[in-house]
Amino acid sequence: MELTPWLRERAGGIAAAAEGLLDATRRLRARLEGRELAELAGDEAAVEMLLGGFDPESSEPYRPGSLARLYRDLYGLQVLAPRLLALRLRDGLPVSIAGRGVKVAWEKTRFLSLVEALSGAARRLLGQLGVEPPEPTRLDPFDPSWGLEAARRLAEEALRAVPPYSGEALAAFAASAPAPVGLVEALGAEPGELEKLGCRQAARVYGHEAPGLAGSSRLLCDPAGPLLAYRCLAAGAMRLLQLEELRRFIEAPDAAKALVEEALAEAPRERLEQLAQAAKGLGQRLPQPGGCSVEPPMLPMGVWSYRLPARIEDVEVQAEDGGQVGSYMDVLEVLAPLLYRGVAGIRPLGGEPLEVEIWFVAPQRG
Repeated sequence: MELTPWLRERAGGIAAAAEGLLDATRRLRARLEGRELAELAGDEAAVEMLLGGFDPESSEPYRPGSLARLYRDLYGLQVLAPRLLALRLRDGLPVSIAGRGVKVAWEKTRFLSLVEALSGAARRLLGQLGVEPPEPTRLDPFDPSWGLEAARRLAEEALRAVPPYSGEALAAFAASAPAPVGLVEALGAEPGELEKLGCRQAARVYGHEAPGLAGSSRLLCDPAGPLLAYRCLAAGAMRLLQLEELRRFIEAPDAAKALVEEALAEAPRERLEQLAQAAKGLGQRLPQPGGCSVEPPMLPMGVWSYRLPARIEDVEVQAEDGGQVGSYMDVLEVLAPLLYRGVAGIRPLGGEPLEVEIWFVAPQRG
């Protein structure tokens, strides 16, 4: 498995789709913002984007699934005073008259903010890999169908870049957690390539059950460079696929939910819950690396992320309050299904005895 070419391709695909969408949005905004709707009455494409599916007979003129709702909810373009406009249209007035004094407004949406952050994350990853960003996807903002096409294309690129739907994504996501070397190698990642991507062995810990078994006992260092940039990108891609605004218009699987549910289905629930009792709750979001400005994905209902500062002394894991958690190999066995999917991590902090920070997702404590 070659991760580097895959990372270049996935980051390039997201960057091109995101930048193309943002560029088309800027051009459409420049064309429409601040103008009276009456001025645009002869522009069929503009009227379709602003009023397609607009229902003057309804108490909520922006009908669910309508074109006007798409451009309002995703791209921030809408007419001010929609109820006044609806009243005039209901009286049979044409847009050229009903739209007098009704201006077109724009505001940044949550969708556009996330697309901007996702574009930045993709470009950072490409920079870490020494690759120039590709040309943005060319879109025609004067074609009313561009908005749906652009959103669908970006969602498809996001889906290609995240686990659990890709073996490369699983390996990269697990390595960025970070995870013990053996688990990442089991996913097909080459040790030499992992080192080039920023992972190096930071500590060696042995368990009672398998002394000296390097494949399962080595810890990766805090990932740096491309792997951290990838984790930020993957977090943004998973969050994008969760947006209700987007899911109203296209079918988008919740990758974060699928990933977590797969992991928890294989984890020993009782032992995982015991580990959560010794840890600090972080909330219902997947933790993201420092310096990542992308909004992290939500976890499924009833699942939280946890942080457990600990030290490993004589292969025993001891919590910050002094409580015994079990041997390192015991902890590894509990977390293995989560580490395998990148929804848990063991980060060596150094010192003697070795201090580590363990994070993981688990059912919310009662």
